[in-house]
Amino acid sequence: MVQLLEALARAILVINYFHLAVEHIVYKISRGASEFMFADSVFFAIIFGSLQFMLLHCLAMITDAHSLSLIRKRILNHQLI
Repeated sequence: MVQLLEALARAILVINYFHLAVEHIVYKISRGASEFMFADSVFFAIIFGSLQFMLLHCLAMITDAHSLSLIRKRILNHQLI
């Protein structure tokens, strides 16, 4: 069970890092065109935010408070990366 929870937590982190990478690529491609950057940022924020929300919801539904606290501490200490 703990392995499943850690896998969900890792997936959330991976989505977060992937979102940052996509935003960096969009910034480089747009070359300062603010309207392009804003539209893509909103679009990707909706997509990646929805994925993160679904995974966080799954994580919260299948865990108890102690396991969730342990995973949170590991994430904060970067032990899951």
